[in-house]
Amino acid sequence: METLLKCEQVLERLELKVKSAEGFVTGAGVAGVAPVGGGRLQEQNICQPLLDAVASHIKSPMFNHTLSRVFGPAITTLLGPSPRRAGSPPAVPAKRRRLPEEVVEIPDLLQGEIAHLDQRFKVQLDPSQHLGSRTVHLICQLDDKNLPCVPPITVAVPENYPSRPPQCNASRDQYDSTQFLRNILNSLDIHLNKMPEKYSVTSLLDTWEMCVRKACSLPDTMATTGRD
Repeated sequence: METLLKCEQVLERLELKVKSAEGFVTGAGVAGVAPVGGGRLQEQNICQPLLDAVASHIKSPMFNHTLSRVFGPAITTLLGPSPRRAGSPPAVPAKRRRLPEEVVEIPDLLQGEIAHLDQRFKVQLDPSQHLGSRTVHLICQLDDKNLPCVPPITVAVPENYPSRPPQCNASRDQYDSTQFLRNILNSLDIHLNKMPEKYSVTSLLDTWEMCVRKACSLPDTMATTGRD
């Protein structure tokens, strides 16, 4: 509706200009100046075809959209942007705003500790980490060419680390597949129970590696590994 009102204002201005031009030409003819074409200027509204086209399509469901798209830029140039009514809601953007993706934040202290770990420890974020969780879940792998390949462990680092120690979660299903892995898990449980009240992620991983080396040094374990 606002676009129609602006179109009406523009058409009224054009009509006034046409009438002014007709009056000027008529007056000039009276003064002795012959009008163009040798006759009186035809009193025909040059905007009549446009008005007829608007009237024929005014009931179209796409009429307002087409009118705004065709005449909107020109009307804005001539009349300027229309003032927004008080209390009117802001225009809704055409494109849907994209919400920022939530990212798991790792404390700087923990990032620094992971960066200084020995290269034999490979650490990455657990892909099943729940967004919004204050606990950071890490998947840790032991990559040492002098040691056998063992299943990774998951380390849960609490929000108030290092005031509270990390928790080690080894997959019971994976570490229960052979006697060798069972010895590693049993040794790890014993050593973690003897750890001080506060310990670091580095200390936990070093303890895990020590348990792997200890299990490798047991001859009965190595003998039974081939039978499992």
